[in-house]
Amino acid sequence: MLEPGVDLDRCRLKRVKFKPGRKLTASYEVGFAGSRRGVRAATVTWTVAPAAQAMPEGEGAAQAMEQEARDRNLVAPFSHLREEVAGGHVRVQVTPLDPAFAHLVRLADPNHVETLLADVAGRSGDGSLPTVRTIRFNPGQRHVLRYQVPAPSGRGTRTLFAKLERTTRGGEEAGAAATGAPAVAGVLAGHSRLAAATPLARVADDRVVLYELVRGHPLTRLLAVDAPLAGSALGEAGKLLAVVHAADLSAAAALPSRDHRAEVAATRRACEHIVGMLPHLSATITGVLARVGDRLDEPSAEEAGLAHGDFKADHLLVTPERTTLIDFDSCACAEPASDLGKFLADLRIRFFLWDKPGLPQVQQRFLDGYGPADPGRLARARLWEALLLVKLAARRVRVDDVDWATRTSMLVGEADRLARGVTRAP
Repeated sequence: MLEPGVDLDRCRLKRVKFKPGRKLTASYEVGFAGSRRGVRAATVTWTVAPAAQAMPEGEGAAQAMEQEARDRNLVAPFSHLREEVAGGHVRVQVTPLDPAFAHLVRLADPNHVETLLADVAGRSGDGSLPTVRTIRFNPGQRHVLRYQVPAPSGRGTRTLFAKLERTTRGGEEAGAAATGAPAVAGVLAGHSRLAAATPLARVADDRVVLYELVRGHPLTRLLAVDAPLAGSALGEAGKLLAVVHAADLSAAAALPSRDHRAEVAATRRACEHIVGMLPHLSATITGVLARVGDRLDEPSAEEAGLAHGDFKADHLLVTPERTTLIDFDSCACAEPASDLGKFLADLRIRFFLWDKPGLPQVQQRFLDGYGPADPGRLARARLWEALLLVKLAARRVRVDDVDWATRTSMLVGEADRLARGVTRAP
């Protein structure tokens, strides 16, 4: 697929997704020998049915998109951006080609980005074009781009991130971000040490949401290296979440509703590859989902309200002065226990994968920051923790990990232990 005279350097595996009986997808960061062209993102998909049958956008859309990329000089050092082999059962796609996101090509074009930023970000033309880099390239699912432009002062650079809305889905995720981020920012406005990263702009014509770079260290990194700031940041994370959960119910009025039934179904889908490759875990997974689902079916004394929907350490950026919450794609009207359970599960799986001691103390530091809560909320949070630990085991333990089977089995067993150990609130 490369132009004559261009050779591959490294192909670094970034992500693997396996759906037994259907497909295997591997995402790579591709480099070029002796080239200053940087790196490109590519995916390889092996399918049981010929790949063309799984492309609802059609062959014509792919051809038109590739021609647009060629017209915008975005194909080189490749001669073309898509290749099918083995009778169509193997497909290679290179950014910026994805017919499910027909606007990806123009949003990867520095000339178009220059015009876009002039309209919405106060970018004045000075003869230099923005630098565009792919952060996430998941064809048919999600794309994130990074734009770097000279700062208005002429010193340093300004960094923006672009999250694309899917052409064929009506932009539900970006809509939740555009609604949820201001809602969360509003309830945090009176707290000098807490903040939410609101979108800079949502551009309907380009089906994209733009964000400014937020300064700070991800809480994940602080926890991994035992940074002194990590302990206080855990307390701040708990306090931030408590403020969000204390918001007036009207703050969630425009957001989609989500409950545990949807999460149980999503977890079951996420575990398909575990059941396919480790069938002896099928009964345990089914048992956890049934037990947690039945318990969460019991009436809760609390109303659903404003929830972040994906509250985890990666989404908290920390400085000595402030903790900032990011990524509002999953904002919803949901029960508070779901956010608590997600963060507890996130901490649990990270400490397991890092093989680090001290999980009980770290979780308690977070809960202390959250403050007094109804015992029923905390009991339900532990049920959510068990449910989401299964989902995270499916999502975060990569199938190309040599210890995948062992780690997955241990995490599923831990989720089963948690689900069985949660007692009913008095």
